[in-house]
Amino acid sequence: MGSSVSCTSYGLGAGPVLNVDHFIAIDTGDRAVAVTRLIDAMEDLAQHNGCTVIHTHLPESWAVLTPGRKNLLAQLVNAGHGRDTVKLSKSLTTG
Repeated sequence: MGSSVSCTSYGLGAGPVLNVDHFIAIDTGDRAVAVTRLIDAMEDLAQHNGCTVIHTHLPESWAVLTPGRKNLLAQLVNAGHGRDTVKLSKSLTTG
C-alpha cells in the first residue's frame, strides 16, 4: 500500500492536519482488508505526527460511483470520515 501524505501546520482552526492525496490500496484478494489497513495506517500516521484531523482528497472522477468506490467511501464513513468541503482548482499553465 502507498499514499501521498503531508502534515500541514494548521487547518482552519482544527489544529495540525494530515492530508492524504491519491492513495492506492493494493488488494491481493480481499479489498476490504486492504482498505481497512490503509485507513488504520492513515490514523496511525496522523497520531504519530500530532495531527488532529485527517483530510482525504479523492479525484473528481469519484463523482461517478462504481461499486468499488462506494465500498471505499462506505469504509471511510464507517471509520468516522465525513464530507465537509468542496475543493475548487484552477490550472495556471498556458499552452
